[in-house]
Amino acid sequence: MFWPGANVAWGGAQTVERAARISGGTRPSDWHQFSMEVSARQRVDAVIDWLRRPAATRPAFLTLYFDAVDSAGHEFGPGDPRTAEAVAGTDEAIGRLVDELAVLRQPANLVIVSDHGMAATSPERVIALDRIANPADYRIVEKGPYAALEPQPGREDALAERLLRPHAHMQCWRRADIPARFHYGANPRTPSLLCLAEIGWSIIQDLPAEHVPAGSHGYDNAAPEMAALFIASGPAFRSGLALPAFDNVDVYPLLARLIGVTPRAGDGNPETFASALRLPSTAR
Repeated sequence: MFWPGANVAWGGAQTVERAARISGGTRPSDWHQFSMEVSARQRVDAVIDWLRRPAATRPAFLTLYFDAVDSAGHEFGPGDPRTAEAVAGTDEAIGRLVDELAVLRQPANLVIVSDHGMAATSPERVIALDRIANPADYRIVEKGPYAALEPQPGREDALAERLLRPHAHMQCWRRADIPARFHYGANPRTPSLLCLAEIGWSIIQDLPAEHVPAGSHGYDNAAPEMAALFIASGPAFRSGLALPAFDNVDVYPLLARLIGVTPRAGDGNPETFASALRLPSTAR
């Protein structure tokens, strides 16, 4: 139900005749195309309706996504009362999900996560790239909390010389020098040059500043403002435990274990939740 990526046919390919049609690939057994116009209540109702099916067609693993908190955080900022209202609304929707599961007498393990935090931003805290390097020397792939840039042919050294200098509120790296802890430099789609802004600052193309949201994410993942939520409850979990901080990638092997499938190899540590589970422990 609106889980990011659930509407994609993984492993499929676009057909030549119709670019919008995908040939092959794997999709969930049930999915809906995302729309912000569908209310939180409707989303919960859809999940509950799936669980009312006969056992033979009833899904055993379901995902549900609410966008309200992220949307409010970008529009109003993380400290705004309207963002707090969005949090309360999402909390209410999750409570309704729990109540409806009880009505169905359907035991469930609930794993509640967010994919990122949110930092307050402002048009007054911006770094204009055109004040640092010649716009003719580069192409901007991405901008905001970080900037991804590709040099124009023959301008690689000139651009690097300008960006790799010390800058207030921003640090830049060549692809090969991106800190290993970001797990970002090995993919071929990684930009040739990456610049990361200080928390609360935004990298823009030029002044005067174009639209800068009141909140943003994509900063250094070690910053407290980028920390994400994790709550788990259900028959597989021990109650009353507070876990140390962990990487979001650790959630993947947890989910695989809960639904009884063998996870693909990845960066997640399956032992992160060993102390929180009522299930037998397994070796890493």
